[in-house]
Amino acid sequence: MPGALGTDVIWANAAGEDGTEDDLIGTVSGNTITINQQSIGGGIDMSGSGTLQDNGNIQMATVVHAGSIQVSCNITFTPQ
Repeated sequence: MPGALGTDVIWANAAGEDGTEDDLIGTVSGNTITINQQSIGGGIDMSGSGTLQDNGNIQMATVVHAGSIQVSCNITFTPQ
């Protein structure tokens, strides 16, 4: 969803938690989304980057940071 600035986007409920603690704010530039490392609560941070594909999908690469542990995940968002 759109953020406060014209270049901001909000990934609501990124970690599937109740409330807004896990909402991530990213920046859009052209077809690229950048989400700098942000806290999603419980000592866990998340970051990511993605691109809007020609077919309308958004391909995201995310990293969940828990102390010295990092878990990477690729996600494809498909418009409904």
